[in-house]
Amino acid sequence: MIAYLKGTVVGRLKDRSVIVAGESIGYKVFVTEEEFYRLALGIDTELFTVSIYREDAASLYGFSNLGERNLFEALINVRLVGPAMAMTLVSSFDPSTLLRIIETNDVATLKKVPGVGEKTAARILMELSSKVDSLSELISSDGGSTRRSGARVAVGADTEVVEALYSLGFDPREVKAVMGRIDTDGPTEEVLKVALRELSR
Repeated sequence: MIAYLKGTVVGRLKDRSVIVAGESIGYKVFVTEEEFYRLALGIDTELFTVSIYREDAASLYGFSNLGERNLFEALINVRLVGPAMAMTLVSSFDPSTLLRIIETNDVATLKKVPGVGEKTAARILMELSSKVDSLSELISSDGGSTRRSGARVAVGADTEVVEALYSLGFDPREVKAVMGRIDTDGPTEEVLKVALRELSR
């Protein structure tokens, strides 16, 4: 099982995965939405990974810190939650926020995540609510030192706008804050104009 990767990003794929090359081999790694936009070609990175093996395929999921990695692993052990949905959940909320949602049985917020309906949300909360203490320990197992902090990009935010803002050199934390408070419905060009206006204040 591959638990850690260190290398250079040599490829970015449409399925929100990147190719990380070490000394003589490259690995295809699925990453969170935020991480995908951060990992430009040529960037050196370190990822904590979870390997998932199935009869017809083997997949690798990578995270910039152990907290996210451990939370993802807990989520894929919940019935009705597969790797893709677990990745969406980790992309939508920072670990402490997701833990608070579980602890307070916040079905409404959990249902805002694309693909998570009433039944799935209830299942996640039911299976993980009794594990809040152990999850808290797992999330903080990296000593609290994470490369990323603050709120995630709002669920359903226009990813083209986020990518454009990152490419223009705006700080990811500022981008996430702006995208979390503006209306992201509508044409990409209009959303981008609003975001730029907010970032210029």
